[in-house]
Amino acid sequence: MVILSVVVFHVVMAQRGFELQTLREQIEAEQTNYEQLRLETARLSAPERIEAEATDRLGMVRPQNINYLEAPIGAGDAGTPRLLPRRSPTPMSGRR
Repeated sequence: MVILSVVVFHVVMAQRGFELQTLREQIEAEQTNYEQLRLETARLSAPERIEAEATDRLGMVRPQNINYLEAPIGAGDAGTPRLLPRRSPTPMSGRR
């Protein structure tokens, strides 16, 4: 009876060892995938890439002038918003 218990114990331990190795391999594969996704996210969110997509693929252009409106603050400030001085756009990168 004791011998049978020892044999069963070794079989169960071997199975658990195999399962543990499989889980370690899955963890390593998922960590590699995670790092690849982080690199892809960084590449896709780069301002230069977004600007290139906007201009090249979507046909967007930078405005010549940007106007800002200053809204009245508070309930007692009646009147129309006033136009602030115009500013020329500042490029995000070397592109225009």
